[in-house]
Amino acid sequence: MPKEEHTMSYLSKLSTALFVIFLLTGCIQPFGGPSATATPTASPTPEATPTVTPEGWGSVSVVSSTLYEDSYGDYIVAGLIFNGTEQAVERIKLTLRAADSAGKSVLSKDFGTTFVDTLQVPPSLEQIPSGGYTPFEYTINTGDPATYSVEISSSSPSTDEFFPVNVENAQLLYGGDGDYYLAGELVNPNPFMVKVEGLAGVILDAEGEVKAADEIFYHGAYLLPAGDPSGLDRLPFGTHIYGPLRSFSGFAVYPLAIQEETEEEVAYTATVTHTFVDNLGKYHVVGQVTSNTVEQLGMPKVMAALYDADGLAIAVYEQYSNPGLRPGETGTFDLYSFQAVSNVDGLAGRVADVRVAINPGGSFDAFNVYTLDTTGVTRQYFDFGPSWYFTGYAVNTSDVPQGSATVSVDVYDADDRLVGTGFGYTRIGDEVPVGGTMGDWELYVFLDPALDPATLRYEVIAWAE
Repeated sequence: MPKEEHTMSYLSKLSTALFVIFLLTGCIQPFGGPSATATPTASPTPEATPTVTPEGWGSVSVVSSTLYEDSYGDYIVAGLIFNGTEQAVERIKLTLRAADSAGKSVLSKDFGTTFVDTLQVPPSLEQIPSGGYTPFEYTINTGDPATYSVEISSSSPSTDEFFPVNVENAQLLYGGDGDYYLAGELVNPNPFMVKVEGLAGVILDAEGEVKAADEIFYHGAYLLPAGDPSGLDRLPFGTHIYGPLRSFSGFAVYPLAIQEETEEEVAYTATVTHTFVDNLGKYHVVGQVTSNTVEQLGMPKVMAALYDADGLAIAVYEQYSNPGLRPGETGTFDLYSFQAVSNVDGLAGRVADVRVAINPGGSFDAFNVYTLDTTGVTRQYFDFGPSWYFTGYAVNTSDVPQGSATVSVDVYDADDRLVGTGFGYTRIGDEVPVGGTMGDWELYVFLDPALDPATLRYEVIAWAE
């Protein structure tokens, strides 16, 4: 894949909340894409809400719930809460009861030692807008429930104001054994920036009843106003939901978003330099992040989204780039833990587009970054991956004692293009004085099976924070 560059800018609120603006160039398109009918394994249209209609208006109530046994032998209670009041609510208390065939409670607060009649189950979202929903989910592994019930015991009005966020280009994939993979895009229809405070998803049957639910952790934190020319009025989301041992195609996604103001601007530039599928079936997105900041030290979190030929999201994953970046420095990343691609046969071959962003919701400032030397570096080739296996030691060439270090190895092809990277840590021990040798380290770097290892070179970088 040719080089694609995305210029990304963070905006912070009161110097703490970061937001990203990235300009998309090259062959990678802005987040989004044409609407299309999904393949038979995907749900063609995400439902905004289940087809269940709450009876009446005026209360916060459980409108759908289910109990099923998962592939691990645990029992899952999942469902949906509806806020049928004129005001947003918070501090929602959901009371669960569950008993075996003899009428004895199977609920325990201490892994089966002491059983209780009821438990408080937290909803997936801490607040619900007026007329809105939140899922809930709880695992019972201390007995076999024959009966159960869930009800709202209390809630409190909230003064927060929430704004709509749309879901587009989403699909649900089933990997078998109760493993579901949900991915898509959040799109801001508002004329101002919003912060996504929470996100949850549910799996639905043909009647709109909830069959599984979970919070979604991989998602863009901030969305620019609708129609923003950079395309950052949309960002991806993705999650893995454990569900029943049968395939369902219906789903719903529930964003919780507030209006966000901005004051400061801090910029990074991210570049996708190479993509490949290893011989284990994992899809790798390799690239670099450059800091364009003036003073800030930081570790940006890179989010990558994979799309099929119909423009539907397949999977999303994110991780920090390495190392912590000083102004003007460049770090690297290799994102390959896309669960859907690893667990759904043939899915890697359906990837037609890759898009990246810096997720400011997870990025953080670094206080100090000390560059260190390495010694005794060894390298060995393995067919596993394939990969190079590196070992060595770090040397404390900083000006202060150090207890541990991070080491990365960057691999380049004959055109000096980054085609692989990996990182590891030295063994933690007593603080090593200046000039001393620190603990040993080891790491793997996955290699593109299509590349000849004899044409590749590597660089080793070590640092302490």
